[in-house]
Amino acid sequence: IDNILDLATVDAGIADMKPEAQDVRTLIEKARAGIAATFPDVDGEAPLNLEIDIAEELPPLYADGTRIVQVLYNLLSTAARFSEPGGKVKLSVIARGQRMIFTVEDDGAQMNEEMRAALSDRSDSSHASARQRGAGLGLAIVRSFVHLHGGTISVERREPRGSRVVVSLPLNAGLATTAAE
Repeated sequence: IDNILDLATVDAGIADMKPEAQDVRTLIEKARAGIAATFPDVDGEAPLNLEIDIAEELPPLYADGTRIVQVLYNLLSTAARFSEPGGKVKLSVIARGQRMIFTVEDDGAQMNEEMRAALSDRSDSSHASARQRGAGLGLAIVRSFVHLHGGTISVERREPRGSRVVVSLPLNAGLATTAAE
């Protein structure tokens, strides 16, 4: 319900964004904690092999921290849903120019067209299965929150298996929000 409300406020143009200086490592830890709670160990075996690669000395990211955690959590949980138990999911973060680049890669099933559509146009994903609709909603939220921050998102298929999602955010989303207004 919260996800649907979030989308509705963004679609209505009334989403309230609170950009503040964020420590990217802290945001990632919060998303990782959510993943650990969602995908708990089963009989002592980790259901997900999550690898985090954060570049040294990242600049601060001026963004809405709660929404960035949601973006990261949704990307990681979608990758986990499409990966085999114990499958590898990698999150890497680098700063390039005036942008922060988050990349999530998995070695699971490749993202299908309905899932890709959720990142570009939610109306194209109406025929997805129940499991895919759940992931599609998460990806639609990713798309909305990334655009709200003035960022971009792209999806690529990896060979022979898996997907790569790249989110590029301006280092100062407050400037992007002011420009949009």
